[in-house]
Amino acid sequence: MFNYCKFKKIILLLFILNNFISFNKSSIIKEDGDYLFGFLSDLVYMPKTNNEQYKYISLNGECMEWRIVLDHSRVMIFQSRFSNNLIVSFRGTQGFSDYITDIKIVPITCNITSGCGKVHRGFQEEYYETYDLVLSKIKELDQSYDIYFTGHSLGGALALIAAYDYTVNHRLNLQNIKSIHCVTFGQPAVGDQQFSNSLTFYSSRFQYRRYVNFNSKTSVFGLPPQEDPIPSSIFSHPFKAIMLDCIKTQCPIVALGLHFMDLYMGNVFNQHYSECSANCKFEETDSKFYKFQQYKCPINKESLIKGSFLPGGIMPDKYSVCLFTSKEDFNQYDYKQSIDCNIKSTGNSNTTTVIIRKTSDRNYFEKKVLQGKELFVVVENHNKLFATSSFSYNISFTNSITPPLPPTNLSCQISSVHNETLGVMVSFNYHQLPQQVYSLYNLITYRVYLSEIGKEWSKIEFVESATTKFISKLLKIPFGGIYSIVVTADNGAESHASNFGFIFGNSTMI
Repeated sequence: MFNYCKFKKIILLLFILNNFISFNKSSIIKEDGDYLFGFLSDLVYMPKTNNEQYKYISLNGECMEWRIVLDHSRVMIFQSRFSNNLIVSFRGTQGFSDYITDIKIVPITCNITSGCGKVHRGFQEEYYETYDLVLSKIKELDQSYDIYFTGHSLGGALALIAAYDYTVNHRLNLQNIKSIHCVTFGQPAVGDQQFSNSLTFYSSRFQYRRYVNFNSKTSVFGLPPQEDPIPSSIFSHPFKAIMLDCIKTQCPIVALGLHFMDLYMGNVFNQHYSECSANCKFEETDSKFYKFQQYKCPINKESLIKGSFLPGGIMPDKYSVCLFTSKEDFNQYDYKQSIDCNIKSTGNSNTTTVIIRKTSDRNYFEKKVLQGKELFVVVENHNKLFATSSFSYNISFTNSITPPLPPTNLSCQISSVHNETLGVMVSFNYHQLPQQVYSLYNLITYRVYLSEIGKEWSKIEFVESATTKFISKLLKIPFGGIYSIVVTADNGAESHASNFGFIFGNSTMI
């Protein structure tokens, strides 16, 4: 006999589950977003001294928090809970041990699966050096993610091995991988023809994009058009590369200059997938978190933060919103389920700004922030019965300063050679700001970024009047290296980069 009361209970239970169990929507990063992988492939080269836990990077124009879940000298992993993307970035050749890895070119049996041919000995050995670290982080994922492996040079080879391994190796039995992708820059070939054939066989199971810089013009020395020489080797590539003509950011004189990571980044640059510098915007729908969700932005002078909250579900969500204007204040924050915006030192929420106190009501707020260097916004979950229930909300941050245009026509000219040191004159044009802007900010800070291939960036800052149209600065750098130079302008918010300049020993070309 049909039990109507029991049927009603089942329907009610299904309705509750439908409102309180949600899945974050994934966002596949397509080719137009490959600058993001270039940026993170470059970031892994940087020295690990600042103990950063987060990066703020735009995904299709929306600034998102990327948690650094692994910060190792050879590999970094970035997790975006907002988009369910996980990016594993392998470092390329940087030190002596990496050069030893590169020259271990003797083919050895591929250990990934049976019948995968032979691979570069050094690459396979290097891959297994960080294998357990990467696998442990992927196993820790609490839900399904789109996984991206990326890297430059040697790092690109490791990324391809990883993508192949996670695609074919069923012994890993990972339930939290939704899709697998591989994006590489200047990547050398990994294995023999049998290995390439195996990759081709499994190509429908993962996406793979390989970038190679080339110079379509005949060089000043009459040499024919050239490609980045590093991708060439005794091994074979399974698929054709995506060729990047360096005309976009101007070409270096010698072919080795085509291997620069910053040249790759310049060729695939897309500001909608770049690091958030001044303006941050966060949007999240059907948010699902247990205790609190934090957001961070740099702030300059007067800024405006906005938010709208629409709690839902059968039992309306209880939440609070807290605001901190310094890292020191935020470090005192300690989530308590029963207290709004709890501070560790005093236990009193009055020591910080509580934008919305614990409530189940719909709310919209708009608040000006007039001081501080960093802005931290915390959304707290105060639900007791269903702590991971979902509710919709939007947060946006608007910086009142409009970033300036980037410097243009960057040129580099060697002016002297003395005691193994080059004197390099860096010159560029700057488009002056409109009157109403530079009357408030009449000084511009310029940043000259300099890097030698395979090494971290160094930075030189100086200040000029915003009305100065042509700027020159003399730099001193070690003789004989191959360097790249780029310049930005900052009026409280940093501009995008200028065109790239290159220094080759005792000659230059922009």
